[in-house]
Amino acid sequence: MSSPQNDNLIDQYVQIMQMMTSAQVAHRLGSLVQPDVSFHDPRFSAQGPDELAAAMASLFDRTEGITIRITDRAWGQDGHTVYLRWDRLLKFSGGSTHGYSGISEVMIGTSGKIASILDHWDGADHVLPKRPRLLGRFFQR
Repeated sequence: MSSPQNDNLIDQYVQIMQMMTSAQVAHRLGSLVQPDVSFHDPRFSAQGPDELAAAMASLFDRTEGITIRITDRAWGQDGHTVYLRWDRLLKFSGGSTHGYSGISEVMIGTSGKIASILDHWDGADHVLPKRPRLLGRFFQR
């Protein structure tokens, strides 16, 4: 069961993620995370608020903009971990877009701040329909 303090912290995190329109938003996360926060997704691993901000900012390196919509949340049995289901839409120059979905596992530490963020998404799920030969040989019987 979550606590009101944990609910408030996650509400703030969700608000920041859904407002992500520039790399500067990553720096707003600093007040919500522990000094030793860890972040991991299929592309990056980061330790500490500065590396977290750099990882978030890197999302904007090759895009014109990003839209993130949190579609669901569930608290883990420990009351300190929340699972956020999200859809992410990347907008590129020239008007093209690419979307994908994933889940963030956000753990709150004993400090009452975010201790770790693990983003789970499977790139192959989005690549295979567009480029079936790319990884197709790995799935042949």
